[in-house]
Amino acid sequence: MRKWQIDLFSGISSLLVVMMAFLCLWPVVPVASEEPSEKTPDAASDKATKTVVYDIDAKKVDFSRKTGITIFEGDAKLKVLDSDDFLNADKITVYKDVETDEVIKIESVGNVDMSQAGMKATCEKSIFYEKEDRIEMEGTKEKLAVVDDGENKIEAPNIIYYRKEDRISASGGVKARVKIEAQEETATEETTEKKVEESTEEVKEEKAEEKKEE
Repeated sequence: MRKWQIDLFSGISSLLVVMMAFLCLWPVVPVASEEPSEKTPDAASDKATKTVVYDIDAKKVDFSRKTGITIFEGDAKLKVLDSDDFLNADKITVYKDVETDEVIKIESVGNVDMSQAGMKATCEKSIFYEKEDRIEMEGTKEKLAVVDDGENKIEAPNIIYYRKEDRISASGGVKARVKIEAQEETATEETTEKKVEESTEEVKEEKAEEKKEE
């Protein structure tokens, strides 16, 4: 099976951090230090950031600085501009650590539909655990969770993607379509070489017979 190239929530954490900063009017402005920097070029490059623009659409947004919870509700849509990557759901909830400001998990509920780098997934509920780098997707018997990269497809009531291990676990009655690359090319080359050898031997035999007749 071709490696599952799914990075379903790559950039989503940073997206929600940016959105919450915007909602709370916390502008992020780079400030240059007046003192000469003692950092080496390598150290400076390690902290280089990339600007990504997101298009956000939801009927309702609630944010609590005290609990660190942000809720996007009512046909919530997160779209990366100039890209096909997106995350849609009836409700998207972000849980953050109020002390460290780090994302703990991102929960999407109701008609979840996501896509990134050609990988598409649909389910009724998904939870992305930031620290564990794990995505859990739930469907129902009537509407299974689905992960599809165009070549490989898995349908099941429960699907877990372990991003660090690049591994998928499905349970509850699994349907799958898997593309396996057969080694036809090698077999064809061997067959061709054999035919060439046989043809060469036939030519040699014909020439030998012609010499005898002469």
